[in-house]
This record gives sequence, C-alpha cells and structure tokens, in this order.
Amino acid sequence: MSRKEKIWDLIGLYVLYGPRDERFTGQMEAKGILSELVGVLAVAMATELEARSRESQLGRGVGRPINHMIRSLGPESVELFLRYRGAGGRHSVLVSINGKLAQKEAGPLFEFACIVLDVFNQVLVEELRLRPLSPARVIRFGRAARRRTSSRSRVVQQKLSRPYFRGLENMAICAKR
Repeated sequence: MSRKEKIWDLIGLYVLYGPRDERFTGQMEAKGILSELVGVLAVAMATELEARSRESQLGRGVGRPINHMIRSLGPESVELFLRYRGAGGRHSVLVSINGKLAQKEAGPLFEFACIVLDVFNQVLVEELRLRPLSPARVIRFGRAARRRTSSRSRVVQQKLSRPYFRGLENMAICAKR
C-alpha cells in the first residue's frame, strides 16, 4: 500500500466512499486531502522560516525558542483527520527498548501524523538542517488547541444562554429589522 493510500485508509475514506477498488467513489476527495496536506505543510514551513528570518534580524529573545511549525501544523492536521473520523483516539503502548520498558504513542491519529511527518522531517533535517518534528508532540499540541477552542465556545454559549445576554441578543435582532 502506498503512502497516500495509507493516509486515505487512516482518515477513513475507504469507509466513507467504498472499498479500494474500481468502485471507490472518493477520488476527488482523496486528491483534495493530499492537496490540503501539502498546503498545511507548506504553511507550517513558511511560518517557521519567516519566524527565523525575523529572529535573525531582531535577535533572539530569552527562553526556549518557539517552534512555529508545531503551532500551525498540530491544529490543522488534527482538524483534517477529525473531519473524516469521528474520534482520534490515542493510547500508550508498552514497548521494550534495550530490555527496559518504555511507553510509546499509538492509534490511528498518531499513525497518520507519523506518515505525514515522515517525508516532511526528511526535508527539515537534510535540506534545512532543522530538528525533526515529533509526531506525538504535534498531535498533543493539536488536540490541546482543539480543546481550548471548544472550551471557549462553550463559555460563549453559556454566556449567551443567560437571560441578560439573551435579552441583548434579542435587542440586536430587533434592531436589525
């Protein structure tokens, strides 16, 4: 199975559009997913290069440098994955490394990130001489950003459900008429 077919399988296109044979009806959607992934990776790379350029002109600030790629890549890749799959469950698996037990991330969302970041990390390391991105870190940041966004929207919904805010909302609707 090719890399793109593995991505389509992990996202769930074969569940939505039929089996991977001549009856598969999601060709346009599959091409759109790949185009969107390339765009997300390109924006992440451009964001990082722009930040590095700015940093070289202004000088580096104090503390650990911000990884701008993870900030743009995490939420976008998680959002793309969850658009087609209802959940992006991840879990820890015990593995033995040199006779010692360690934890490793697993699950379809993590596999998706590993496949997407595999080629991207090659470019980062070989061409740009940057450190590779950790799929687990990208996914953790993306899921955290998604939780922050959903909790903010819940707070706004709660405020709008209060009688005072509903009255303001109704007044705004009446004013538009």
